[in-house]
Amino acid sequence: MQQAHTPPHSAKSIKHDVKRRIILDAARRMFAHDGAGSVSMRNLAREVGCSAAVLYRYFGSRESILWELRCEGIVLLNDALMGAADAADPLLRLQQLGRAYVSFGIDNLEYYELMFRTPFYEFDAGSLPDGLPDDALVLLHSTAAECLELGYFAGSDVTTVVSSMWSLVHGLVSLILNGRAPLMMGALDTHAMIDRVPDFIAGLARAARGGI
Repeated sequence: MQQAHTPPHSAKSIKHDVKRRIILDAARRMFAHDGAGSVSMRNLAREVGCSAAVLYRYFGSRESILWELRCEGIVLLNDALMGAADAADPLLRLQQLGRAYVSFGIDNLEYYELMFRTPFYEFDAGSLPDGLPDDALVLLHSTAAECLELGYFAGSDVTTVVSSMWSLVHGLVSLILNGRAPLMMGALDTHAMIDRVPDFIAGLARAARGGI
């Protein structure tokens, strides 16, 4: 069967994509260095070396730029979680997911801040944007269901397990990013805290079984 011919991208479309990438990368650097407040269209235009009017040709607003970066972060997190979870035992898989989540949050501060700690007003930040992968979310729910079938988290349900898991790992990332983790975890460095995540998740499972 003859394959359909896909025309090459035009020079104009390539230039458009490159310019968008330059703008997004500049906004991400500014956000990482000085927070969301620094990413104004005027400041961003100065950083990129163009006029604010040029920015509006590519993005409708400052928030749409930050939103696109947020969507990029969701894709990267999804890939990180899917690449980390390969254990046959569902509790071990849940531990892998938790460790990968915390590691991603620490290693990708600007994306994490945009995904979970930055308010949006033009967009619905409470749902997964259309067209973005949800493989990791599906895997998390199915893994929680497998754990319940094997007797882990006895007396619980999938929603409770998933919510408890996310509360644990998101809370830990937030404590680390805010510099508050030592209050609860002593002198452990960041990598040591990440390495303890599987133990924390195992503790949740034992607690649900009445083990602690």
